[in-house]
Amino acid sequence: MSSKSMFSKFKANPVVQFVLAYVFLASGLLVNFTQILMLPLWYLGKVKDYRKAINLLNFSHWTFIPTLAQWWANLQVTGYATPLTFHLLGKEPAIPIMNHRGELDWVVSWIMCDYASILGNAKCFVKKVIRYVPCIGWSFWMSEFIFLKRSLEHDKKSIDTGLKNLCSFDENFWLLIFCEGTRFTKEKHEKSMEFAKKRNIPLLKHHLLPRTKGFSIAANGLRSKVKCVYDVTVAWKDGIELTLADMVAGKSCMNSCLIRRIPIEDVPESEEKAGEFLHQIYREKDELCEFHMKNNRFPTVAEAEELGVQYYKDVERRPIHRRVRNLLMCIGWSLLTLHFFVKMTSCVFASLSLMSLTLFATIFAIVAALFYVMMQAGKPQSSYGK
Repeated sequence: MSSKSMFSKFKANPVVQFVLAYVFLASGLLVNFTQILMLPLWYLGKVKDYRKAINLLNFSHWTFIPTLAQWWANLQVTGYATPLTFHLLGKEPAIPIMNHRGELDWVVSWIMCDYASILGNAKCFVKKVIRYVPCIGWSFWMSEFIFLKRSLEHDKKSIDTGLKNLCSFDENFWLLIFCEGTRFTKEKHEKSMEFAKKRNIPLLKHHLLPRTKGFSIAANGLRSKVKCVYDVTVAWKDGIELTLADMVAGKSCMNSCLIRRIPIEDVPESEEKAGEFLHQIYREKDELCEFHMKNNRFPTVAEAEELGVQYYKDVERRPIHRRVRNLLMCIGWSLLTLHFFVKMTSCVFASLSLMSLTLFATIFAIVAALFYVMMQAGKPQSSYGK
């Protein structure tokens, strides 16, 4: 058996995956505790200092995800953008809109956030229930994510407040929006295209119809703050889209990530025209994904011009390299949390008391349960299309 095969079996071992889950959750809880200690800054009116601290703490923990993807699973990402866009990534507030094909789309978005050195200030619309989940959910809450209880229509006040908060940020941020509203599946696509036929909207092969209202609200709510919209299109080599569980098991794949920079001035202010604009962008995304499925790459500038794709002039591709600093940070978290785990385990088995064994079993169960919840979070939850 080759060393590569042995290492693959090692990464797929459930015990090893449990250790990864423990390190991620334990380090996340330590970050949560530190973030809670920062809350007085907010109430003392030192909001700028509070946000800087939260940004740094988020980065220290969230970098675990790009590290796991790029170093552990060897996920290879190739970025496509103009030289100007590559230069501006992370240097301006923006609204990325991203297609939603598989479980690893958001992982790629965090890899690109890390590339742009804006990972700690990445934002998103998320379900309100997530704010109560330890580790990631608590960080989202303290990072001023916008939480939705039911829908855009029923959460207008929360959305308005969230967008006003983002407008007051001194640091740059990205507010990621999955305009399709849910992950692509065959059943959802059929339902979406049935709706498109009834409304005489051009059909899409690789996307659901974008939900235009949320995009319009976000664009208008942040118009005075953000400089642009990033149209982000992700595609996978040979159409292979792995799951979160595959990534944790160390399975590898290759991704292409195209970023088209659209000045915010080009986005219409009226809801109707903004909707038409977004539909056009998604028709172009569909052409780009179709091209990638046939060629395992996005088109050249000349090829994109033939396809009628906008905002593509001077686009080039660059490898998104994994960072040694991220690996070192994760090694540091591993040493710290595993030191505590070894100490705790030694005490438990040294005493063998009912209380210590119960505590140990409880911690084990909590880690296993939270790990399961995180894996399920990557799977389609919506009943849309059923």
